[in-house]
Amino acid sequence: MNRVSLFIDRLNTLFGSISAFFAFALAFLVFYDAFMRYLFHQGSIALQELEWYFFDMTFLLSAGYALKHDKHVRVDIFFERFSPAVRSTIEFLDALVLIIPFALLIITYGYDFTLQSFIQHEASSDPGGLPHRWIIKAAIVLFGLLLLLQALSELIKLSQRIRVKRALFIAFIAAAAVTALAANELVYITHPAILMFGLSLVMLMLGFRVAFV
Repeated sequence: MNRVSLFIDRLNTLFGSISAFFAFALAFLVFYDAFMRYLFHQGSIALQELEWYFFDMTFLLSAGYALKHDKHVRVDIFFERFSPAVRSTIEFLDALVLIIPFALLIITYGYDFTLQSFIQHEASSDPGGLPHRWIIKAAIVLFGLLLLLQALSELIKLSQRIRVKRALFIAFIAAAAVTALAANELVYITHPAILMFGLSLVMLMLGFRVAFV
């Protein structure tokens, strides 16, 4: 399992480097576009769309790399005060309960999104825009896949530092509690959003990553 985790880490490191290239290329394109517009009054719709594409690729290809290095934003008010065992348990539950389901949803809906674009030969609606829009939409599926793989890698590494059975037990109890509250009509006397807001606030304060909460 350690070899699997190492392979995934190296894969996301590779895509992190590719993401850095897109960031550099984006900076160059923005400079070139601004230079041509202000000095020669020449612009290109295709170039502008390519800037958007490069920005998308910078974000989409680096999500797994950011997870590998724990760079996704979290609220550190209480998290930094927890013991290493508690922090590892929270990170384990974060990957298992939030990140993996999120990534699976992105892959599922992103695939249909991309396939429809490919079948329809979708292109830019602007004159002079880029064709083959399915290519950038396919990056959404790749984003979900890289995030899913990195979450699995993190689970492998964390399982060696914590009691996995305890973490799974906590996840089961938490899921059962939320389900019981959701099934109880008394909760909805005010508004169902209260449960969602309260649960989100608790998870944020515990140190779960903001984006996935």
